Amino acid sequence: MAEQFVCKVASMEEMNKKWDYEIAHSGEDRGNWITWKQRHIEYYQKGYTLPYYGILDGQIICEATAMLHPSVVQNSDGLVDSHTVYLSAFRTIEAFRGQGYFSKLFRFMLSDLEVRGYTRATLGVEPEDERNRRIYTHYGFKEFIKSGKERYPDGTVIEVEYYGRDIGRERDCMGKVIAACGNDCSACPRFTVHPYEKTEEELSHTAELWMKIGYRDHICTNEEISCSGCKPESWCRYRVAGCCAAGGIATCANCQVNPCKNLEECFAVTASFAPACRRVCTEDEYESLQRAFFEKDRNLRELRSHRKETTE
Repeated sequence: MAEQFVCKVASMEEMNKKWDYEIAHSGEDRGNWITWKQRHIEYYQKGYTLPYYGILDGQIICEATAMLHPSVVQNSDGLVDSHTVYLSAFRTIEAFRGQGYFSKLFRFMLSDLEVRGYTRATLGVEPEDERNRRIYTHYGFKEFIKSGKERYPDGTVIEVEYYGRDIGRERDCMGKVIAACGNDCSACPRFTVHPYEKTEEELSHTAELWMKIGYRDHICTNEEISCSGCKPESWCRYRVAGCCAAGGIATCANCQVNPCKNLEECFAVTASFAPACRRVCTEDEYESLQRAFFEKDRNLRELRSHRKETTE
């Protein structure tokens, strides 16, 4: 049976399980790990962190945490704000290192954070930690921000250097925000992630337009019609976001089976709405929808071509 590797935002149950594993393997540092568990559970409950886990055949084998609030990051100035996220706790169980699992989780995490509106990521590393410095440089953290001191729960003080990078490479390489299926979210009238915020009037108009086209059978509220991007747990007729998450990839452009039958059906059903869109939309509205939804295949092919060029 083929192995199943899933990348996801952790549940509380999964967090407790992973922290208990770390505590059990922490040795003389056990006191710090117990305190860190208590803190991170509290941060998670307040919505201040997002723990990302890579799960292989039911076993949590790698993780990373996104810190979203300045109050949970030491020396937070310049490291975390409404569009900048601080990353920490990059860990992979030793038996699974060097096999590409964490790379899949890392790509999934950045893709998910971009959908949530983050455009920049930062992290810290001890100056003498050459192994992790090389790893972080490999992941694009090359911009030095500052140095500082951090304190462990037991009072130990360490020196830390902080680095940053932009996130959202799909947007950078093509001037678009490419969803898992190939949609260009930057052109979608529902997409509200910074810097694509919409006014209440614009969302109301989109809700009416969606009913006229046939995307909805009623006029939705502004809250219902607004969208912050596809997530694995979101409802999707074709389960594309969930499928990409299970494979540890950001979009179908990374998939070896592209297009699969499921994606071809997605393309076909999307295209079937084009006549209705032409009938009820203004010229500008139709152009926007065409860029947002009707160029999936081209967007994925361009994205795949760009990645091939940059890796050769």
